Formats: sequence, structure tokens, C-alpha cells
Amino acid sequence: MVACWQCAQGMVFILSFGFIDKIVGTWVVFEGIPLWLEIPILILLCIFLYIFVIMKLVRRFWQFPAPAFIGRGLNSTHRKRIQPPSMIVKGLRLETGMSVVEIGCGPRTFTIDVARAIAPKGTVYAVDIQEEMLEQLRNNIQKMGIENIVPIMADAGGRIPLDDGLADAAFSVTVLPEIPDRVGALREIHRVLKRGGLYADAEFVIDPDWPLRRTVKKWASAADFQYSHELGHAFRYVLVFQKT
Repeated sequence: MVACWQCAQGMVFILSFGFIDKIVGTWVVFEGIPLWLEIPILILLCIFLYIFVIMKLVRRFWQFPAPAFIGRGLNSTHRKRIQPPSMIVKGLRLETGMSVVEIGCGPRTFTIDVARAIAPKGTVYAVDIQEEMLEQLRNNIQKMGIENIVPIMADAGGRIPLDDGLADAAFSVTVLPEIPDRVGALREIHRVLKRGGLYADAEFVIDPDWPLRRTVKKWASAADFQYSHELGHAFRYVLVFQKT
């Protein structure tokens, strides 16, 4: 693994700086932007490419959840512009009174919007494996006066402490690929859903764990889900599956 990492680092450096050298030799990349500004832009792009490739390699061999200390960043307005919670609400066809399970809820990024969509009688069961994330969630819902969210701690093995057939819907946002046993996790989600219940998986291309649509469909099929529909585009999608 170390050898692969070092090889990848070398290739990215060579390709990146070779690209810059070639571009600088032509004197123009971005029409209308002076050379002194083009060079920093290109360097930043190459740094981003380098980090992205390395992260993809690391995550291929080592899956782990987003650390709790980045919780505040996950709640940013920019994040919600990139992956609007309305896509989850629309994809799951949420209505007031429904019971919804969120897998990997984090500090509240999508939880609050879903809770409001099913209020006042609906309930969101917000599941996470990190107590620090759940503590951030508790603080946020207390400050905002939200009463229909129930934080739930799942064990490291992925067992969700909820009854069979409890929920009308479930969802996860850039969480499923972080789980080492994705099919096992989907089977747990399948278990807690009612017959006919929907599960939505949302992914975004810049996430280091970003899977292809067909990969997610393969995982879901192995967990006895049936593909229903999808929203989004090539770089941001929500796939919806049904428990039949």
C-alpha cells in the first residue's frame, strides 16, 4: 500500500507540474487573465488535484466516518447549496406524520429540514456512531426548539437499535461509502423500513468516497432493495430505492 501511495504521489506531481510547465510556455490559459494571476490559480488547481487523488487512494483501503470536529463546517450554507435538503424531501416524498430514519446524521445538516417537512406529528430518528456528533445535534435542536428529532447511537457493528418495520423512509448523505460493510448497512436499513418504504442515498462528486450510480444500485440490490427513481445530475445525485 505504501508503495502504491508513493507511486501515485510521484505520478500526480509529475503530471501536475508538467502540465503547469506546458501551460506557462503558451503564456495563456484563462483568456483575459494576466500570467501573474494564472500561475497561482494553476498551482491551487494542482494542489486540489493532488489532495483529491491521495484521499481517494486512502479511502479506498480505509473507511472511516467524518471526524466530529468538522461538524460545524458540515452545517454551512454553502454545503446546503451544493446538496440541498429539498432533494431528500422531494425524493422521499415526505409528508407530515411520517417516521424517518437518518443514517449518519452528524450535527444537523439535513436532519432539521427533514424534521420540519414531517412536522408536527412525524419523527426523525437521527442515527450516528459518534457520540460527539450526537451531542452537537442535541445542542442544535435544543437551541432551535425542534421537538420531533430523536438522537440514536448505533454500535460500531452497524446495528440500528430500532424495531423492525418502524420507518416510512430512510436516507443518508455521503455516508454509505464510508461504511466498510455497505450491503450489511443497507440490510439494516431495509429491516427498519415498512414494506413499501423508501431509502434515499445522496452523493456528491467531490466527496473522496463518491461512488458511481451503478455501484450504489449494486449494493442496494444485494440488500433486497428495488430501484425506484433518482434526482440530480452527473455530479450530484439522489438515488431512491424501495422495500418491496
